[in-house]
Amino acid sequence: MKKGLMVTLIFFMTTLLTGCNLFNEVNDSLDYASEATEYIHTLSEFNSDLPQLMEEAANNPEVEQQLNERLNNIEEQINEFTQLEPPAVAEDLHQQFIKHSENLNQTIQQVTEQGDVAIEQLQNSEIVDTIRDITSLLNQLENLGL
Repeated sequence: MKKGLMVTLIFFMTTLLTGCNLFNEVNDSLDYASEATEYIHTLSEFNSDLPQLMEEAANNPEVEQQLNERLNNIEEQINEFTQLEPPAVAEDLHQQFIKHSENLNQTIQQVTEQGDVAIEQLQNSEIVDTIRDITSLLNQLENLGL
């Protein structure tokens, strides 16, 4: 009787722990998907605003300062996002994010001079294409079912 109760208890605890682990994995995957989607939307919004910002910044120091602040914000978000621990199912995709994000970060550093954005360098940079590469990963993220 005691053996049967003990076996049942062990089975129940194992099932419970496995279920909790699965629940944690699902939560981690959903958290990662949410963070990745937010990151992509931030970059996409910046990419949409960039042509107008560059045009206005060429003639307006205040807008140039806003553009510089946005670039600094993007750099911070890149650093935060690349530090995330992806779920196992998204590890390859996260490596793609890191590759493109590092490229974007390098481009931002190249177009900023001593903390100020160089509009001409920004206009001639590949920043738009790099952001487009990152935002295209949203479809792959959605296909993972996260």
